[in-house]
Amino acid sequence: MAAFEEGIVYEEEQRNPVWSSFTLAKEHIEALVVINLVWSLTLLPVLAALGLGAWPLWLRLFCLFIGITAMAASSGCVFCLVAKVCEDDPLTWSLLRQTMRENALNSVRRLAPLYGVFGPGLLVLALASSLHQPLLEILVQFVLLWLLFCSLYWGPLFADRSDAPSWRILRVSLRLAWRYPAQSLRTGVVVLILLLFGAVSLVGILLIVPVLVALLQTYQYRQLVARQRGHIAMLH
Repeated sequence: MAAFEEGIVYEEEQRNPVWSSFTLAKEHIEALVVINLVWSLTLLPVLAALGLGAWPLWLRLFCLFIGITAMAASSGCVFCLVAKVCEDDPLTWSLLRQTMRENALNSVRRLAPLYGVFGPGLLVLALASSLHQPLLEILVQFVLLWLLFCSLYWGPLFADRSDAPSWRILRVSLRLAWRYPAQSLRTGVVVLILLLFGAVSLVGILLIVPVLVALLQTYQYRQLVARQRGHIAMLH
């Protein structure tokens, strides 16, 4: 049941989400590896665009566009599937196909605009640096870091309600990060460690790291939602 509805919350056991997510990953390792392998297929066009310098530029840009679009579509589906795993739902091919069919387009519509903010933000940061505008540079850095901090909750919020508009997902993520900075920081540090491990280990990226990050973020979100005790409608 969706935690964003008034008076409805997850009856989540109040445990450390880091250890809980690792324990759950151990119990459902096969399902999580399958989810991660399916997601990893979206990396192939991006790797082709970046690694095959002999290809014409237009073809590489086309592959890059296809890859980024596929990643945007599949990322939301990963969080939806991870939420199912958290509820001990068995992962079947029919569930995988149904999740992709029902959430892929919404993932592009809802999550892509949020993550896409970082691209223009980095361009503005580079422009501010080249123009020697330190105040603007500091401001942009602060905004980007705060958005990165809040992005810990974008995927789990999308899994809770895939039709919620992007601005509502952003609003609730800001609220959660503001109210629970210590818990969010703890999760962010562990996520960073996992991503660093994945960066130096291609096998880790292909097999488990991205879905483990999604699982950790989902567990943290579920725990914080349980603390709301139904007093706040999460996405309304």
